[in-house]
Amino acid sequence: MKYRPIYKVIQESSGTIMKDISNWQKPVQNLVDRWKPLLIILENKLVNLRLWVNYEHGEFRITTAQLDLDCKSREYSESHRRYYFRKQSDMAACLEKILNGKLSG
Repeated sequence: MKYRPIYKVIQESSGTIMKDISNWQKPVQNLVDRWKPLLIILENKLVNLRLWVNYEHGEFRITTAQLDLDCKSREYSESHRRYYFRKQSDMAACLEKILNGKLSG
């Protein structure tokens, strides 16, 4: 399975709700699907974060935001944090720290 380390971290985290809208599993892919194959949205109330886990244009990225803020507020926008990675293994390690509360979002 593609992106196995990332999915493993998500499955092993407690309290995480996942919405997977990735394109890598589609049998027929268009150009956009190939350039943006991974997109997972997570919510974890234990660490109070909403996370977007994606791979776009050759770069792995995690974006986090505070879950308890109104998503239309300025505070919510200011709570966004972005983490960039070249390797899937580095992303999985950071994701594990975030979901275990060892790295603030």
